[in-house]
Amino acid sequence: MNVEMSRIYTDLIEEVLTKLELEGEPEGIGRNLIFDIQNGWRRNIRDWYENASNEDKHTFEDKRMAYNSTTDGYISSDEEYEMMEDTSNFLMCMYVKVSRTKCKYKCNFKQGFVNLGNVDFAFANAQGELEW
Repeated sequence: MNVEMSRIYTDLIEEVLTKLELEGEPEGIGRNLIFDIQNGWRRNIRDWYENASNEDKHTFEDKRMAYNSTTDGYISSDEEYEMMEDTSNFLMCMYVKVSRTKCKYKCNFKQGFVNLGNVDFAFANAQGELEW
């Protein structure tokens, strides 16, 4: 993990947890739970970086192709979610606004990063469209 991305990860986690701490009391979220979340996120990021160098980049596609050939292409959402956990790409950021129209979502993000493979891209503002 490079120094800049480490700082971004830490800043983002701290901002989320600070807001959660301020807004969490009325929701019944205690400091112990917030501390556990913080430790879990840091542990997951560290584990992800340690394991990313050991994983094959094509693991997800190999599993999907093998599974499709044995099930004639029928995949439940739970099984697809389990296969997606093995991917090496992720987005971590704060959201500003999410608007929904039928099955499309338009999102505005801020202060985050996208990890594609083993390369991190930081951004200040971003927009995205999602379709379910």
